[in-house]
Amino acid sequence: MSTPPVERAAFGPVLAALQAQPLIPGGESDTKSTYNIGVEEKYMSAKIAEVRAATKTELLREGVLRIGYFFRLFLVINRKASVELQTYRLSQATGICNVLVIRRKYVFSTKNLVQQHQMLCANEGNLTVEQVINHIIHVKERYKYKFDCETGSGCRYWCNIVVQDLEDLGLLSAGTAAGMLEWGDGVAELDRSHMSIPATPGTFYQD
Repeated sequence: MSTPPVERAAFGPVLAALQAQPLIPGGESDTKSTYNIGVEEKYMSAKIAEVRAATKTELLREGVLRIGYFFRLFLVINRKASVELQTYRLSQATGICNVLVIRRKYVFSTKNLVQQHQMLCANEGNLTVEQVINHIIHVKERYKYKFDCETGSGCRYWCNIVVQDLEDLGLLSAGTAAGMLEWGDGVAELDRSHMSIPATPGTFYQD
């Protein structure tokens, strides 16, 4: 289930209110991506009820001001809590990133929201936050990722891959990953000057 598309004309007031978020300059020695987990122990055993994908608008400063779109995932625990999974670029030179796993006091963020996408869990949501984090971070090592250096893109592709991981793990029903791809392409149709179809891929790497 997705929210109705945001009309292009509605972007003006939203974008005017955004703050510029400069990227951290990186050197050629920046080669390793990282991750940070900020989930309290008592939430690790919570079962995941559903997964939400969401994208927001933001402003990025790279010599000139431009529009950016930021995609991320939320593991929903209940109506008042979720665990956010996101990746953001640290180095312009190498594309290395940081994956952030953090507990939130809401289902998904609505700040500067463009669209959100609901994905229901299979098997009545029998997997816990800890099991999913362990699979994504320690088994699949999805933090070992680099954004596309030419375009600076990569968060949407990363989310697509993680949703496929969650489907393979059994958290999400068969076909959910395909639905995620379709939703993301639909969001990209809102602004083809800033988003690509298909999603611009980053690169997963091994040590």
